[in-house]
Amino acid sequence: MKSHTSKSGPSSPKRSAAFAAPVAFLLVLVLVTLYDLSFADRRYLRIHGAPSSSSSASSPACDLTRGEWVQDAVEAPYYTNLTCPFIDDHQNCMKFGKPSLEFLRWRWRPDGCELPRFDAARFLEAMRGKSMAFVGDSLARNHFKSLLCLLSRVAQPVEVGGESEIDPTGRAVRRDYYYGSHDFTASLFWSPFLVKANLSNATLGMWDVHLDTPDARRYGHPPGGSVEGSFVVDCLHWCLPGPIDLWSELLAQMLLHPRR
Repeated sequence: MKSHTSKSGPSSPKRSAAFAAPVAFLLVLVLVTLYDLSFADRRYLRIHGAPSSSSSASSPACDLTRGEWVQDAVEAPYYTNLTCPFIDDHQNCMKFGKPSLEFLRWRWRPDGCELPRFDAARFLEAMRGKSMAFVGDSLARNHFKSLLCLLSRVAQPVEVGGESEIDPTGRAVRRDYYYGSHDFTASLFWSPFLVKANLSNATLGMWDVHLDTPDARRYGHPPGGSVEGSFVVDCLHWCLPGPIDLWSELLAQMLLHPRR
């Protein structure tokens, strides 16, 4: 890991340890602001007798990060490019005619239990009166879009914010979506605009922030976007709908069924 200090205000059906690391890392780093809820350690990656409208855990405790990808020809995708208005063109495999959509027919099955389907209504109810922020690019931004698509089955948010969130080139520094029916705000802070400069004036009410960044990017996209000399866009990180939606399923379990 590289440490920085700044001053600031489905191609394979089986993945166990290789899948557990990026998921745990993702869920810890992506979510930075969640008011009135605490999930500071790995214990929140376990289900404890969690009932669901579709399925439930088959044991008192289940480690969601250990398991395998299994084929699922029964469950349909949560949404499509026609039902979700938040899918960008570079994520829209359905719109641009991806030859095979088999990646939609896989789901993650933890060892010893079944992962419940994402329940948008329950998620929104759990987040009533709260705010959640995703910080970063690539993984964080795609997870943010996935969550908006999943929640769109129940409620449509209103984008809020002003000109202060748009940089001179017209790019959004920050996006905020407000669900008035649940008083819930979901925000995205785009990483290219996060402050990383060293500030010397300590009288401005600033404090030290220690930032760890991974040395390798195996589970994101490689620098330059190429693997072994060829451009690869993997659906684990880019396609909507797709495996990205699993991240929201895991997030829902962390919030709805924390270890007590």
